[in-house]
Amino acid sequence: MRAFGWKLCICILGVGLVLTAGCLAGNAGPSLEELQSKAADGDAEAQYELGKKYIYGEEVPQDDGQAFHWFMKSAEQGDADAQCALGEMYWKGNGVPKDEKKGFEWIEKAARQGDANAQYVLGHLFRIGDGVAQDYTQTVQWWTKAAEQDHAAAQRSLGWMYFEDNGIPQDYAQAVKWGEMAAEQGLADAQCFLGLLYFEGKGVPRDYEQSLRLWTLAAEQEHTVAQRNLFLMYSEGIGIDRDTEQAVAWLAKAAGNGDALAQYAFGSMCCEGKDVPKDPKKGLEWIEKAACQGNAEAQYGLGDLFREGNDWIDRDYAKAQKWYAKAAEQGHSLAQCNLGLMFVYGRGIPKDIGRGMKLLETSAEQGDANAQYYLGELYRKGKDIPQDYKLAAEWYAKAAEQGYAHAPCKLGWMYREGDGVRQNYKQAVKWYTLGAGQGCTSSFSNLGWLHLTGNGVHQDYGQAAKWYGKAAEQGHAYAQSQLGTMFMAGKGVPQNSIEAYAWALLAAPNGYPDLKEALAEKLTTDQITAGELRARELAKELKK
Repeated sequence: MRAFGWKLCICILGVGLVLTAGCLAGNAGPSLEELQSKAADGDAEAQYELGKKYIYGEEVPQDDGQAFHWFMKSAEQGDADAQCALGEMYWKGNGVPKDEKKGFEWIEKAARQGDANAQYVLGHLFRIGDGVAQDYTQTVQWWTKAAEQDHAAAQRSLGWMYFEDNGIPQDYAQAVKWGEMAAEQGLADAQCFLGLLYFEGKGVPRDYEQSLRLWTLAAEQEHTVAQRNLFLMYSEGIGIDRDTEQAVAWLAKAAGNGDALAQYAFGSMCCEGKDVPKDPKKGLEWIEKAACQGNAEAQYGLGDLFREGNDWIDRDYAKAQKWYAKAAEQGHSLAQCNLGLMFVYGRGIPKDIGRGMKLLETSAEQGDANAQYYLGELYRKGKDIPQDYKLAAEWYAKAAEQGYAHAPCKLGWMYREGDGVRQNYKQAVKWYTLGAGQGCTSSFSNLGWLHLTGNGVHQDYGQAAKWYGKAAEQGHAYAQSQLGTMFMAGKGVPQNSIEAYAWALLAAPNGYPDLKEALAEKLTTDQITAGELRARELAKELKK
């Protein structure tokens, strides 16, 4: 399973959450009997309060239909809170057939009466384009109206709009202004947002101490993103002394509060024994919790665990397929690639070339270098699909441009041989040089050949010997044979029959016996003995 990564993030309050918490919020009021009497007499406020009791099931059975009935009576009399609540019920389809248009109309009526929560919700609807055409200008307009009435969620969301550069000009000063106003009201989401601004130095001087303070305030309100961000600060010692105990404590809190990313991270740490006692069983349970919540990274991680197996989990290809498939459905490119390879090669599951190729292509089109490379391999070899050197070269090039280690060498070979592309030794040199920079042994050897033959570069025996030497030192048998030949001929290196025989001995068992046999007939017994001794020395050096 690959290591998990971290990034700072903040969450945006959802429309449904705000509607429930805002449109329906209120203090304890009259008794049920009093409310029922007043509501029956046409009191709009009592009708609204009675509707709330039916929504929450307080003192009466929970009944969306009755709630809708009383909200409608109150709303028709112009009660803004009831209009907003009624709009929510239409928008969500609670107690009435879902009708986003009607929902929008009722919420707009409340907003135009100056109801801050309705203004905030209306801004959200314009932002997401639900029941109305998306319009960021309208979002800012309505959120500003609500924010100016000290609506904390509107202030925080308005700050995010200015930070995000989405639909309106980016303005960090405005982001800080509104973020601070919301944070001062104790809104955890705003404290988390403002902490990010201080962390990144956007609109304010970078101040890790302020980030720590604000994230701690939010985390103490069980804000899971703030808890994860505290984990990051304490685990990496950002602006404070590194404290793994504090880091783990905050991460565990976030995981316990149901945060899927924290569950995956904490589970991974338990599996690896990183900063916590190693407990793979416990770790697997946390990762599965995250995966069952739909976290694609956790699903991918489980796929890896079951595909590879280890000393604490049995290999199980069926489970690997299951979890890879779930992550792949969410667009996880690595899961798509790994599942595609399982289908293409029939690794633990029935072989399905068509399905596997489709998954690999989907992953590759998302930019996954692994998938791009393997598509190049499949098209070049043409074993289970029609051979297509042109497509192979295209996919190798995409993978190579992303730094995939083996792709430049394969692409270099295609330019060298003219497979799928017009033969071009200079292009071969370019790609082999890139591969060599990534430590590719075959690239070393091929650069040796190009310098030896003068193809694509000026012939240079010294450079040829240098590149063959790099490949030979990594156990490349052909390069060892070629280097031996150069030592024997004194090309690019001083003539040395013993060194030549030593490299010939190393190359011989791996498919290149000719040089050894030729030298055995020419060298003296003493030279052969010295060559054997030198070969043993080289073999020891190569093992290091």
